[in-house]
Amino acid sequence: MLYQDAQRTDMLRKKALLNELYDNIERCSIEELELLKHLTNSLNKTRGSGFHFLGHSLGIEWVAENEAVMHLGLHNENRYGHAQGGALYTLADVTIAKQIIDKLPDDKNVYTLEMKMNYFKPGHGGQLHAKSSILHWGRKTVVGECDILDESEELVAKAIGTFYVARKRV
Repeated sequence: MLYQDAQRTDMLRKKALLNELYDNIERCSIEELELLKHLTNSLNKTRGSGFHFLGHSLGIEWVAENEAVMHLGLHNENRYGHAQGGALYTLADVTIAKQIIDKLPDDKNVYTLEMKMNYFKPGHGGQLHAKSSILHWGRKTVVGECDILDESEELVAKAIGTFYVARKRV
């Protein structure tokens, strides 16, 4: 009986959420509908991908072990229509981290300890390109850097960060 009550409660909650979403969607512009489509596609990509929703929602895709692109649009721009600084920071962070993760044994995790970011020019266009490299690989820490370039291959931002390598907790 409790299981059936829980199922019924979940169904009612889902129906209420769908109604609220539908009401909100009806008021959206075409650009906002495109953003909603992008976000729901990001949710679907996240399932079983090993890459988190934030990365997908920012439009980050891998092109090589140490290279990623971030497609630009409403989902990651600031009020001036340029790539938002936090989105650039995340792009650099995940690009360096993925390069480290790809070299780690399965019993290890990686965590960002600190990262410094310099911004040189606004990021705009269709996409930005990030390329990371490892500067130092120690026993417990790794130092990496990442250059973020625009479509003209001009430097938009540069990051350098320290990452902690730890044994996975069971």
